[in-house]
Amino acid sequence: VVAMLDVEGRVAWRDRAADLSYLGRERFHMRPCRISLWCGEGDQFERLREVLRVLFRRLDAFEGRDAAAYAGLVSERYQDRGLDRKALLERVADDFRAGPRATVRVRAWQVRVERDRAEVGEDYEIAVAGRAPARLRALLRLEREGERWVFAGGL
Repeated sequence: VVAMLDVEGRVAWRDRAADLSYLGRERFHMRPCRISLWCGEGDQFERLREVLRVLFRRLDAFEGRDAAAYAGLVSERYQDRGLDRKALLERVADDFRAGPRATVRVRAWQVRVERDRAEVGEDYEIAVAGRAPARLRALLRLEREGERWVFAGGL
């Protein structure tokens, strides 16, 4: 089956959770069953899981202040508001090295996947030591490169 899914829910990882809305085309198998005549089986929500995995890895790299892990998630073709991949990664490395430790809490993601591109609205709070948390919103762009998703803009 190929279906356009419109899903609302919550996603949890480690000790955190965030609201999630998703719109995307997914492929999965269905089989006859007694519950509702047809039941999905196998890898449902595969594209959503792949995009979420990249979002989780970005948060892990940020919290671990791991510039190398962060770099592994960014497209070689990254471009956003005049910032290319090299400039972005230099900024990230400088922030990790010099700045006070920040804590990020994602409150919600709005994910839309179309073929090999995804847009993610991210509502989050960032807290830097000694300051009140600030609520912010980002629009992240991801692209599929080969077998993996990477950030192409919005960081």
